[in-house]
Amino acid sequence: MNIRIGIFAVAALAGVAQADVDWVDWQSATSTSVTGIANGITATYSGGFQFAQTSSNTNYWIPSAPYISATVPNAPPDSDIIALAHVGGTLSFSQAVTDPIMAIVSLGQPGIGSKWHFDAPFQIVSQGAGYWGSGPLINPIGNTLQGNEGHGVIQFKGTFTSISWEITEGENWAGFTVAVPSPGSAAALAAGLLPALRRRRR
Repeated sequence: MNIRIGIFAVAALAGVAQADVDWVDWQSATSTSVTGIANGITATYSGGFQFAQTSSNTNYWIPSAPYISATVPNAPPDSDIIALAHVGGTLSFSQAVTDPIMAIVSLGQPGIGSKWHFDAPFQIVSQGAGYWGSGPLINPIGNTLQGNEGHGVIQFKGTFTSISWEITEGENWAGFTVAVPSPGSAAALAAGLLPALRRRRR
């Protein structure tokens, strides 16, 4: 590999590591679904939910600290949220999304650990004290996320057109929203750079 290209690739990826992610602007809700847009991609949640906020209302994403990291430099910007209690559902995208991000408010309660069982692998990116206090988010096994008053961010690993999950040990409600990578994100740039680097090696 040409050294100068390698240095450029590393520098470029480092430069976009702090690029903002595009949080979904949830725009409409029915009794069984909520629809929004981010980065030109339509996201739809279908399934059971306690309530959905699609316009100005209580902002449960404050303080912002649990949702900010090197991977996600900008917390959800407004009060948009979908609240789940005892039933999960499916999140669908109008086109394939790589490494989507989910922010979560108040998963579980102190002493009562709620669990979300996803059909996709994820990693916990950040967590901390949020609107309802502080408790851990953990990944006890497989694709299960457990919270005891957990606030934070997870990132799904892979490329998806949909992600589904079930809830066990439900509660009053826990809220979520979703972000998709922006065109200038590290993931998007890597997808464009790596094929070029491979061609140059040959």
